Amino acid sequence: MRLITQLVTESTLLASAGGALGIAVARWVIGTIVRSAAIPRAHGIALDARALAFTAALSLLTGITGWRRAELCDLDASQPLKRSGAGAGSILWSLRSG
Repeated sequence: MRLITQLVTESTLLASAGGALGIAVARWVIGTIVRSAAIPRAHGIALDARALAFTAALSLLTGITGWRRAELCDLDASQPLKRSGAGAGSILWSLRSG
């Protein structure tokens, strides 16, 4: 369960960071277009609340999708570690003493 929680957190953080980066790039591109004024009526170009809401909703949906995939995965990482026989502590000890 702890691993699934970490996957959900990672998925949501990455989705939110991607949405924030997308908004930052959009603001920069729009500012560049408006400053260049090569396009007629460029001063009317701007991000509106609908675009920001869409970006936020898409980021949230992406995070939820990652959560759902992690939930369906039914992952138990402890079993392969138990079967291997050597834990990380014994490996580190052999590196130190060797």
